[in-house]
Amino acid sequence: MVIRNTDKVGAAKFEVENEGYRHWFDGLAMLYGFNFRSGSVYFSNKFIKGKTYLQSKEKGRIVYQEFATRPGTAWSHRVALNIAHQFTDNTSVNIMKTGNHFIAMTETPQRLEFDPSSLETIGPYKYKDNILGHITTAHPHYDFEKDEYINYITSFLSLGSSYHIYRIKMVQIKGKL
Repeated sequence: MVIRNTDKVGAAKFEVENEGYRHWFDGLAMLYGFNFRSGSVYFSNKFIKGKTYLQSKEKGRIVYQEFATRPGTAWSHRVALNIAHQFTDNTSVNIMKTGNHFIAMTETPQRLEFDPSSLETIGPYKYKDNILGHITTAHPHYDFEKDEYINYITSFLSLGSSYHIYRIKMVQIKGKL
């Protein structure tokens, strides 16, 4: 019998060529997996290969703004990225399962789906409705009575902000984790 436990994600690489990240939250994300089989434990790990990882590797520099790291681009470029909803998908904070999907999350609206067996990145995870915003949490709260996750996303508008509270109804797949 094989039991797979892929419940760890975190920052793992703290530089891109000659540029270093400024905070330990900011490093490039890696998934960690553990298999328990016949009294032995097997470990595997892989970088989450979203656009942040791929573009940083391709360009040889930090491309997206992180928690405490601002890439060497003009402030006008950083503002333009936020207006266009071009955020980091360096999902190094948390993972969750929704239905049949395993997703890695960070504090931006970007989510990445991954295969829990191989730890390969599948790609961006999109919710059915398209709630736009700039900041969210990677720690949705679970309501056991309603069998759903609850979270929020904040939108920064020109003169104010709005908060959108949303829920994700869990779909139980018989025989699946």
